[in-house]
Amino acid sequence: MSRRKSPALVGIVEEERVLGEEASSLGIRYPNLIFSQLRNLLGRSAGDAEVQRLVQQNLLPYTVVDHPERGTAALQVNETTSYLVEELVAGIFQYAKQITDAQAGDSVVDTVVVAGIFQYAKQITDAQAGESVVDTVVVAGIFQYAKQITDAQAGESVVDTVVVVPAWFGVAQRQAVIDAASLAGLNVLGLVNGHAAAALQFGIERDFAKKEQTVILYDIGSGSTEAALVKYSVYGKPGSSKGVTNQFEVLDVEWDHRRAVVLGQRSVMFCKPGSFKGVTKQFEVLNVEWDHSLGSNSLDLLLAEHFAKEFMDKGGGDVRKSPKAMAKLRKQVRRTKEVLSANSAAPISVEELHEGKDFQSSIKREEFEAMAGDYWKRVAAPLTKLLARNKLAAKDVDAVELLGGGSRVPKLQAELSVALGGRHLDRHLDADEALVLGAGLFAANLSSSFRLRAPPAACNSLAVDNPETAAYPGSFCLAEMQKFGMTDIAAFGVSFESHDLHLPPAAAAPAKDAAASSKASKKSKAKGKKGAAAVEEEAVEPLASSKSGHVLKNLLPAGKKLPIKRAIKYTNLTIDGFSFELRYNASTVHGLPPGVESPELAKYTVAGIQDAIKRYNQSGVTTLRFEADYSSLLHFSSAECVVELEVIEDKVIEVPVPANETERAAANATDDAAGDKDKDAASKDAGADSKGDKDAGKDETAKADDEQQAEKKEGDAAAGGDAANATEAAAPANKTVFIKKTIQVPRRKVFHVTLNVTGDGPRHAPLSGEPLKQAQAHLAAWVAAETVKAATAKAKNDLEAYIIATREKLETQEALQQVTTEEARVKFIEQLTEAEDWLYGDGEAEAADAFSTRLAGLKAVGEPIARRAAELELRPQVLSAVKEQSEAAEKLIASWADTKPWINENDTKAAADKLEEFTQWLQQQVEAQDKKEPTEEPAFIAMDVVTKWQGVQKALHKTDSKRKPKPPKPAANETASANETAAAEGAAEGTVEGAEGAGADAGGEAGAGAEESAGEQDGGDSSSSSTAAEDEELPAHEEL
Repeated sequence: MSRRKSPALVGIVEEERVLGEEASSLGIRYPNLIFSQLRNLLGRSAGDAEVQRLVQQNLLPYTVVDHPERGTAALQVNETTSYLVEELVAGIFQYAKQITDAQAGDSVVDTVVVAGIFQYAKQITDAQAGESVVDTVVVAGIFQYAKQITDAQAGESVVDTVVVVPAWFGVAQRQAVIDAASLAGLNVLGLVNGHAAAALQFGIERDFAKKEQTVILYDIGSGSTEAALVKYSVYGKPGSSKGVTNQFEVLDVEWDHRRAVVLGQRSVMFCKPGSFKGVTKQFEVLNVEWDHSLGSNSLDLLLAEHFAKEFMDKGGGDVRKSPKAMAKLRKQVRRTKEVLSANSAAPISVEELHEGKDFQSSIKREEFEAMAGDYWKRVAAPLTKLLARNKLAAKDVDAVELLGGGSRVPKLQAELSVALGGRHLDRHLDADEALVLGAGLFAANLSSSFRLRAPPAACNSLAVDNPETAAYPGSFCLAEMQKFGMTDIAAFGVSFESHDLHLPPAAAAPAKDAAASSKASKKSKAKGKKGAAAVEEEAVEPLASSKSGHVLKNLLPAGKKLPIKRAIKYTNLTIDGFSFELRYNASTVHGLPPGVESPELAKYTVAGIQDAIKRYNQSGVTTLRFEADYSSLLHFSSAECVVELEVIEDKVIEVPVPANETERAAANATDDAAGDKDKDAASKDAGADSKGDKDAGKDETAKADDEQQAEKKEGDAAAGGDAANATEAAAPANKTVFIKKTIQVPRRKVFHVTLNVTGDGPRHAPLSGEPLKQAQAHLAAWVAAETVKAATAKAKNDLEAYIIATREKLETQEALQQVTTEEARVKFIEQLTEAEDWLYGDGEAEAADAFSTRLAGLKAVGEPIARRAAELELRPQVLSAVKEQSEAAEKLIASWADTKPWINENDTKAAADKLEEFTQWLQQQVEAQDKKEPTEEPAFIAMDVVTKWQGVQKALHKTDSKRKPKPPKPAANETASANETAAAEGAAEGTVEGAEGAGADAGGEAGAGAEESAGEQDGGDSSSSSTAAEDEELPAHEEL
């Protein structure tokens, strides 16, 4: 099957881990040990209502138990052994990484290791597994599988990754995905919601400079459905692509929770040549809606239930009680459903479905659609809820893009179209891979390996004439990357609650601090409009008190833009410490995540406020800071007291003084200097106290102290020299001079005191401690066992292939028969047959070393035979070619005397001797070979002849390439004589007017003669006839 889509299956069979295609092939034989539907088990306990619904609805035959230490779901493989779901998901990612290492495909544009794109196609997976495996991305094994695929695609080991998760995943599920990826050896750059990844892929190929667009992304997978409202907009000069910023907003999302998790791998940016120069695109998620239990897998279960009942009515028994029978039935049901998508009827046939009985039947599309009446009503609900919540009509939406394998069902498309008033549905993106490609783009934005800049005017890329109408994947600029901003939203609200903070808050902070906070928030919001990576920083509104008097705050409202930073501030607290909790806000639209019964998320205790009061007589503004990234995980980042105090500091100024008062000024300056020294001593004592405070609190601001010390040093130096400056300034009469004086001025300083944070921390903490060590040990053992298994399989296959190929050659190839006797061939064939019997018998369970030893023993006999056969065919060809070339070389040496006389006799003789030596050696080897039988080892091998002849050729070529020597340069006296002659001719030429023409002609001929003489000395080719002609003209010069 195509490695673009791989089944996300994990199995533990006979204490060995099986992954992917291998697990799929064993799904019918071991239905209780091949695990699917695992994603929805992440972060949940065995008694979770969602887990129980999943097991019962899908007739899952395996046993889910609670991990004894961690308390989350684990899968039991036997009475004594169970494995965390995270461990199994990690295995799939390891498997994907191995496949990628092996394939190292050409499809990779850049090996940035940011995010291996891996999405197991639900449709392919279900068909191969015989049951739905939609959500099996939940075990560490899955991440290992994806990592193997990704490495091969990237051409190098993948470390960084981005994982796509459904919008309805809560904190526990998201943390479990990160744990599984970490177990697989991956560094998770971030999680991205599926609708955001799809929105990024949708917008990367489009230009929104002329018009903002509102788009609904409807994604129905095998087990869940999501709908997202996304806004794409443009910031910049209208009508121009240069300098324009495009963005999109997800307006709303609706989902069904069985959509698969995706690991990213490949990252490329779209570039339409000459059009997107200087453009930064952005999007914003505005809203989301979902149905976490609705997917195309529900149709499979409906058909399986229908045919199971029909089989039982025919007297075949209840197949629902047989996991193997149900695995067979569901595998065929998947194919029947696919046939119904394109035909009005479809057959189904299962051999030996149950108790040796076959089953054949058929179903019409109308009958199938009638059975699924309630299903069709549910598929449009997320879409209609999304529009109603945002007060939009179908005409207000620019596009409704269908995603997911379930979107291919014709009846589903018709129902969605009816719900939208008959409007057309869009299918521009690849239904299976859009989320994956978007995740790759998101990974490129997070990774430091990509440098994003404007693409060149002519992008040398995979061209598409019209990317607006082109189907996936469009045009991708391979050389340059573009920025693309994204703003997602929080699907679930989080509240801040404290029973220790009973007092009504002040105005949240001093007016100056509040103004600064408001200014920072506005500045951050402005940045958010210009760039994708801008993070909004907000101070939480003044704390509210509940009816019972304790503090309650909507810390992260549902639908809040992500990423975001939030701060809770409280002024002049006097208690030594307080506790607070973070909880899901169940009063929001979506309430709690599916299957989550308790809203508690984290509990912290903050202490150390009294330390700040002891040092500064007040606690100032107590600030709690929180951050939420694209992963929708809220982190408590810091707690501190910010104290602002007014202190008195020394400042040196210049004061104008009349000249007649300089003596008195000098005396005053001397007194001031003495006073400054006393102040400096006191200042040093205060500095020591400040240092002690810093050691105790560990976080006073050092910047203000450094500035204060520098100014004091400057004041000391200035005061020490005041007297001298004043005295020197007294010299000029009737002039105003300036002296330096030290004064005291008030100054405000800010001190930061870090508070101590303790408490239970996050309820769903990362995998750690003994469970982490056990999981790592299990994965390491599995990897080691798989390495041994692969080596054994290779050694076994090598032995089997050698036995089959060699036996066939001995029986069919004439060359092998010529170099062996009949007795030797029979004996060797017997050895091959014996090894084959051992291979399929006693050696079936042997290790790799045993197979390698057997293979080495057979090769010790077979390889000499193969060499003799090869020499028998190759030797005549080599001897013929060498003989022909040696004859040509002999003729070449003989021609040197005529064609290259500069090659001396010694070189010629050396070349001839080397050729003769080779000829004699070759003759001896041929005579020795003629005395041997073909069944004996040859006297020489063809490669020896070739190697020796190459040495002769190299020596001959070196001599033959010897260059002709250059002629000697002319002597100095000959050059001077020629110059004197030319000068005399020039003088004679100007004395007599009547002889001017003749003199000029003669001078020209003399010059030509000089040039030809020089040429003769250089090349030796000048003719004597030209010299004689020049001599005949000389009498004319003599007469003059």
